[in-house]
Amino acid sequence: MVAEMRNPDAITPDQYRRAARRMRARFAHRPADLHRALGALSKTYDSSWKKETEPTIPRQVVTVRTLPRVEKEPTAGHLLNDVETIFEKSVRDAVHDRVLRYSQRQALLKLAGRLKIERFRANLIIAMAQHEIISNGGSIEVQTSKPIWLMVGAALIAEAAAILVAHVFI
Repeated sequence: MVAEMRNPDAITPDQYRRAARRMRARFAHRPADLHRALGALSKTYDSSWKKETEPTIPRQVVTVRTLPRVEKEPTAGHLLNDVETIFEKSVRDAVHDRVLRYSQRQALLKLAGRLKIERFRANLIIAMAQHEIISNGGSIEVQTSKPIWLMVGAALIAEAAAILVAHVFI
């Protein structure tokens, strides 16, 4: 248990508050000086309190194992499902010279709507893809052997087939 004893010649909490208010008024337009002055005031106030503690019980030594460092952070592709991966590749194709034009972004958001990806998630995927492109120095790695338009077309055909089956059986 910690018992705190106050030094009799230390400043009171009211005096501390008044001094802090004066400093805030004096250094209103100089934030660095205000920060230093308030820090010094805080140190003098804290040092005026004396802590008396009971003897502590010795603690057990615990060995902590550390995990090996991962050389490379996982890419955004690890966090996406198949449809979102297709959308991400469309985003990568739409970015030219690290820039995604507004009209292209709107077209990508429409594509995301057709692929049943929520608007928030689509914007997140666009941001992740742009970040990866910029962090790779503008180089875009294409990891697929099939053209992106073929994959997008297949996804849209699969969606149309699912809608057709739903209409037939409902």
